[in-house]
This record gives sequence, structure tokens and C-alpha cells, in this order.
Amino acid sequence: MIINELINHFAEQSSKKKILFLSLLAHDITVRARDTYIVGSTQIQEPLKLRAFNEIQHQITGQLIHFFLDVPIL
Repeated sequence: MIINELINHFAEQSSKKKILFLSLLAHDITVRARDTYIVGSTQIQEPLKLRAFNEIQHQITGQLIHFFLDVPIL
């Protein structure tokens, strides 16, 4: 599938399915973001990558709020 087909498929889904997909994606991102940590310490090995994960997480959770509240996205 190309990106436009994926976008169209997502757009056609019910709010419940969109919320489920975005929730699973958000959870997966938190796991992948852990790869930026230095094992056994509180230090960050890849701060720019962690910031990128944080921004993606912010966007996804914002979308979740809109779908959950059934509020149009501006």
C-alpha cells in the first residue's frame, strides 16, 4: 500500500478503530523511545531522537483527544 491508500483507509475507519490504532501506536512509540536511553543510567544517548519521539507522541495524543471527544480537528 502506498501512503495515500493508508491515509484513506485510516480516514474511513470508525472513531473507535482510530482511537485503538492511535493508542497502540502511542504505546509502541514509548517502547521505541527507550532505545535513546543509556542502559543502567539516567542519561540520554540520543537526545534529538528522543525529542522526535516526544513530538510524535504529542501529535498522536492530540489526535486521540479529538477522536475521543468527537471534536473536529482544526
